[in-house]
Amino acid sequence: MMFTKIFETAASELNYIPLSIELSLTSVPTLPVAYHPDCLQIVCPQHCGADQYWIPWTELQGAWISPDGRSAEIVVTENTRDADFSRSMTIALANVIAGACLNLQRQVAIHANAVSIEGRAVAFAGHSGMGKSTLTAFCVNQGAGFITDDIVTVDSEGLVYPGNNRIKLFPHTGESLGLDTSYELDYKIHYNPVQLGVNVLQRPVPLGILYLLAESKGDNIYSEQVSPSQAVFNVLLHSYYASELIPNHPVLLNSYVRLVNQVQVRKLYYPRNFGLLPKVYEFLTKEVYRL
Repeated sequence: MMFTKIFETAASELNYIPLSIELSLTSVPTLPVAYHPDCLQIVCPQHCGADQYWIPWTELQGAWISPDGRSAEIVVTENTRDADFSRSMTIALANVIAGACLNLQRQVAIHANAVSIEGRAVAFAGHSGMGKSTLTAFCVNQGAGFITDDIVTVDSEGLVYPGNNRIKLFPHTGESLGLDTSYELDYKIHYNPVQLGVNVLQRPVPLGILYLLAESKGDNIYSEQVSPSQAVFNVLLHSYYASELIPNHPVLLNSYVRLVNQVQVRKLYYPRNFGLLPKVYEFLTKEVYRL
């Protein structure tokens, strides 16, 4: 039953990406590759019948990815118990699988959130804790359209595709935004944008600005244009293993170069202060108007 729950949770996540990925799950006595904590963000090429990619995730769970990104196999140890199952961790693994598979299929897949302002997609990329979901939640509550959480998929025409209908927030963040925090959770609360009464977009939206989030000093809110070369580096830094995949899939680099030549990549400096979020949203709106 527990393995079924893991598969169903991961499969549900993959249903929202624009390309097809065949998913399977297997249990083994031990993981095929030794787990190392410092490898959580690394995809390691391995030889397992055919060349594949291994995503180490936890001591009990990982995933094989096919070289063409069209199939993935979640691997769980046989001694995994119900108490070991974390829905949030499985969702996070599914997102990493999706991002890696999209990159292997030569799609741009960025660890970011995106909203729509005046018909343009505005994406927020940044390391964990930089406020991607907080900005997303506030923007959609102000009238911006919700596009996606966690995975921003951009095609060759610069269109961002709708993703999973949820916004993940820590309870204290939800409380600060006036949201219900009584939900049961094992990490973050998963809010359904539809239930929040916001506009959830169903069609791709042209990407206008990709913001790289940074904290400013004081109450200053401003942005700086990032040069194309630096933009490629930074976007790859926030991609799902694209940097590791490019040596064996050099064409993938062209997808990211094309992206930074199509849209503005800017570094957004803003204060980490809930009370100043209205000013941040006003700033974002003005920047979109100037496109």
